[in-house]
Amino acid sequence: MTAFRFSTVASQFGWVSGGRLLAALVQALVVVLLARAISPQEFGLFAATQGALIVAQTVSGLGLATYVVRHRAIRTDDPNVLVALRLNEATTYAFGGVLLAAFISLGAWIDEAFFALLPLALSMAAERSADAWLGVAIADGDARVNTLNLVGRRIATAAIFLALTTGAGAPPLLSFGIAALFAAVASWIFSRMYVGAHVARRRFEGPRRRRYAVVLRRSRHYWMNSIATQLRNLDTTVAAFSMSPAQAGFFGVASRVTGPLRMLPTSLSIVLLPVASRTGSKDRRSLALLIAGAASGITILFVSVAIVAPYVVPALLGNDYRGATVTLQLTAIGLIPAGIASLLGAVLQGSGHARYVSNVAFIMTGVCLAGVALGGASLGAVGGAIALGVAYIVQMALLIIRYITLNFEPQEKE
Repeated sequence: MTAFRFSTVASQFGWVSGGRLLAALVQALVVVLLARAISPQEFGLFAATQGALIVAQTVSGLGLATYVVRHRAIRTDDPNVLVALRLNEATTYAFGGVLLAAFISLGAWIDEAFFALLPLALSMAAERSADAWLGVAIADGDARVNTLNLVGRRIATAAIFLALTTGAGAPPLLSFGIAALFAAVASWIFSRMYVGAHVARRRFEGPRRRRYAVVLRRSRHYWMNSIATQLRNLDTTVAAFSMSPAQAGFFGVASRVTGPLRMLPTSLSIVLLPVASRTGSKDRRSLALLIAGAASGITILFVSVAIVAPYVVPALLGNDYRGATVTLQLTAIGLIPAGIASLLGAVLQGSGHARYVSNVAFIMTGVCLAGVALGGASLGAVGGAIALGVAYIVQMALLIIRYITLNFEPQEKE
């Protein structure tokens, strides 16, 4: 990998990480405004519903977005990329239809608040499709389009929400859903127009016969890895059942406060996937240098968080949360191997070892959740954090071993 490519990867990482950070901040601000405008009970329903929708969004995606990035990066005229995008559109409509029926039923039989949440649910389907289409831009090395689309989506949601609530006096929960849906649909339309105008007409010459079965078979390991990653968000749920309420609160605070920090290794993973897809295992040295450099940055960041935690926790959260300090420190340190594992997983997926990555992810997700339960039952929040860190270290070690052996075995078939 040449020096120019290193600078290109760094530029893309800057766009992706910076854009995601800005989008997250805008979204957090809107959520805070929503929380102030509705009752705790309504917000609890909103938070639970949004969490469930994120998992459903991942499950319904079938790994097609990752498939598009990798195979477009390998071969710009791969006809199966268009097949995957068409299949993604079909599943988007199906996902939207299921959500429509589900939320109408929930609103009629459980709680009328689900009617107000219906636009939010439909926005998740549109967002998923938009991100899949813009995976083409990521694969082509143009992270700016993807980033500007995401940031624009969040800013539009905020602007429409404020206009509806302050200008029109509309109900806050419904206003948030309508704003999210409008922004997501606009993002979806833009992504299709961009890919159609800049890529599809020139590059895609898809086969008449849609090879859906081939695409689904090759994308299943990306899908399984995404599901396994999402299931780890159940750690706070497991903690609630295995720890005392106070200890579960400490664990939950540590987990959620450090959550945004995971954005940096995840952003670089998005950039590394197409790079590794193009180079495979041929340029392990350059890929290793990229991973080592990123790992150094991740280590400095998370160690710094652990060092300042005793001063920041009481200042930001109050003295009642002083007991969460050690848990937060352990969680931050545990994110070092977790971040490195994320980078290695992207490189291995791009090199044709998606099956191994997904198998390891599922096994270690089970280990993580079981460890939180056992560690939490014996040592409380600290025990849960230790269990997470150990699981991440094991996962990182397994991926390092696989990466080292890349030159000594044939590439896996997907």
